[in-house]
Amino acid sequence: MIAAWCTILILLSILYLTTAYPWRYGGDQLKSFRNAGISVQNIESIHNVSTLGLALNTIISSFSCNVGRSDLELVNGLSELFIDKEMVENEVADLISNGANPDMLTKEHDLPLITAIKQRMKGVFKLLIDASANTSKLGKDGNSAVHVCCIG
Repeated sequence: MIAAWCTILILLSILYLTTAYPWRYGGDQLKSFRNAGISVQNIESIHNVSTLGLALNTIISSFSCNVGRSDLELVNGLSELFIDKEMVENEVADLISNGANPDMLTKEHDLPLITAIKQRMKGVFKLLIDASANTSKLGKDGNSAVHVCCIG
């Protein structure tokens, strides 16, 4: 039964990816802010929204199986066929170049660096490190990025 749901998810992902990417800039909410001319810094400071956290979590939730596992854990690397890593990295790079805080932690989203580690997004991890993300800052569960690397 789980395999059937996952197969359906994969087929829907293919259909989804052949159309527009609604998660650009973290979905409609973030895209609306950006299209209205609100800067990334204002989105984060005034609205207390982690733009990187929103973007990454929207992407991850777009590719999640109903059994509670991300597609990155689903079938031994099969997800790489469905997630356009270059596009995700470009989105993250765009947000960073527009002033996104790589260390912003909110109630809704963990540290972007920890999310990248947990989801095995190596390119995003490198972008965040290059943007001076703090590897010692504690995330939602009280662990730093270094801890998350060690505990898997």
